[in-house]
Amino acid sequence: MMIAQHTAVLSPRWKLLLRRLAQLPLPMFAVKRNGQILHLLAITLTSTLITVVSAVLFGSVPRIERAMTVEQKVDIREELRLLDVSVFVEDNMTDLRMIDVSSIRDRGLLNDAVKLIAQLSYVGGIDLNGLQVMPQHLRAIGQCRPVRTLVLQGTPTTDEDLVALTGLTELQELDLSETQVTSRGLSTLTVLAELETLDLSECQVGSNLSALRLIPRLKALSLKKTNISDRELVGLAELEHLQVLSLFSAQYSESALDELLQKRPELHVRR
Repeated sequence: MMIAQHTAVLSPRWKLLLRRLAQLPLPMFAVKRNGQILHLLAITLTSTLITVVSAVLFGSVPRIERAMTVEQKVDIREELRLLDVSVFVEDNMTDLRMIDVSSIRDRGLLNDAVKLIAQLSYVGGIDLNGLQVMPQHLRAIGQCRPVRTLVLQGTPTTDEDLVALTGLTELQELDLSETQVTSRGLSTLTVLAELETLDLSECQVGSNLSALRLIPRLKALSLKKTNISDRELVGLAELEHLQVLSLFSAQYSESALDELLQKRPELHVRR
C-alpha cells in the first residue's frame, strides 16, 4: 500500500516534545492495544483504523508502517496528518485505550508528557510503571477525569499522594503495587466509587484492610507478597462484590484462609 507523506504546522509544545523524544531509544511514548505496545508517540485506535498523529518521530512513513506489526489486519489511513493538540484531542482520541510512558527516564521529558496527557479528554488508561513520579505529576493526572486504568507500580507514590487521585471518578483499575502506600492511605481510595480492580502487592497494608470494605464495587484484589493478619484476611469476606483474591507469596495463616472461604465459598483465591 502506498502511503503519502504530509507535513503540518505543530504547536511549539509538540515540536519541543517531539524533538526530545526523537533523541531517546524506543519505546518512548507508546499506546497499548490488546495488551501489546505500539512504538509510537501517540495514536488513536478504533476497531479498524490506526491514525498516526506524530509520524515525524520516525522520519518517514514507511518506517512507521513497519513498526505496526502488532496485528496484520489493522489498516493504516493512507493520508497521515500531523495535528495540533487541540484538534488531536477533540477529533482523534475518542477510542484511546492506554498511554504507556513507562520508558521515559528523563525527568523534564516526563514533565512535558504528563502535561500533555492531562489535556486529553478521552484517554482510557495511563501507565507510569517504574517512573520517578512526583506529586505534581499525580496532581496533573488527577485532572484526567475519564481515566479508567492507572498503573503506578514501582513508583514512589505515598499515602499523601493518593489524595491527588480522588478526582478520578471513573477509575476502575488501580495498580499501586510496589509503592510506599500503607494501610493508612487506603481510606483515601473509598471515594473511588467505580473502582473494581486494586493491586496492593508488596505494599505495607496487611495490618489493616478495613477501608476496602467501603469501596462498593471492588471485584479483584491483589495482596501478593504482603503480610496479612488473620483478622484482616477473614474480614475480606465483607467485600460483597469481591470475586478474585490474589495471595501469591503472601504471608497468612491457612486457618484464616479456611475461615474466609467458609464464609465466601464462591471466592476465587489465587495462591
